[in-house]
Amino acid sequence: MIGDPLKPVVYTKHASREMINEGIEEVKVEAAIREGQVQRVGRGKYRAMLQVKGGRLHVIYAEYADHLRVITTFVSKRRR
Repeated sequence: MIGDPLKPVVYTKHASREMINEGIEEVKVEAAIREGQVQRVGRGKYRAMLQVKGGRLHVIYAEYADHLRVITTFVSKRRR
């Protein structure tokens, strides 16, 4: 995990809409951030990935001094 695990997680409006549309639970998003594979994608921005039923959950988030802000989430489907 990259970032402080004790920081609260907040969600942008976009991320909240995507979570509702994709049926992604907050628990899974926070598990991806805290337990998943994390890659740095820019200044203070990260991509967390966690294997879930039906594919891989991707969480793009930014780290701030007092919280982690989820920018977007999506599930990449498994290819056959």
